[in-house]
Amino acid sequence: MTEGTAGVVFSGAETITADASPSGESCEAFSRQPVLALRSAPAWLDERIGQLRSLLQLQDNWDSYGGRAIDRQSVEIATQLLKALAVVEGVEAPTVTASPDGNAALCWDNGRRSLDLEVMPDGRFEYVFLNEEDASKDDEGITSSAEGFAELLTAW
Repeated sequence: MTEGTAGVVFSGAETITADASPSGESCEAFSRQPVLALRSAPAWLDERIGQLRSLLQLQDNWDSYGGRAIDRQSVEIATQLLKALAVVEGVEAPTVTASPDGNAALCWDNGRRSLDLEVMPDGRFEYVFLNEEDASKDDEGITSSAEGFAELLTAW
């Protein structure tokens, strides 16, 4: 995947590899360097894109705790990221949510592992990866690279 000002897209390659955590640091969860197979867009993609776009209807105080209206750029970047991740074989449909800071968020959870991404309007991603089977693989941070997310989501 490569990062651009409008979001995250694949470079057009048949496969992608990941060799570092999204924070750029070496992390056990990213050390295997797999080759990720691509597929056609799954059936759930359009529904999730619709859910992302519907976040734009939220007004200030949408959560009754002062939550900000959702930033349009955050939704656009989240949409591009979701399109890129959806074509990676093994990536399941995320839950689409909003953060109180006014950003789109994508959450994947299989009961043992979870990845929560908050998409900032400037193209950065705030993420938390939790692995109940091996807490040493937990990782969190803020990054402008989405390179390692596909690997995490296919290593369930």
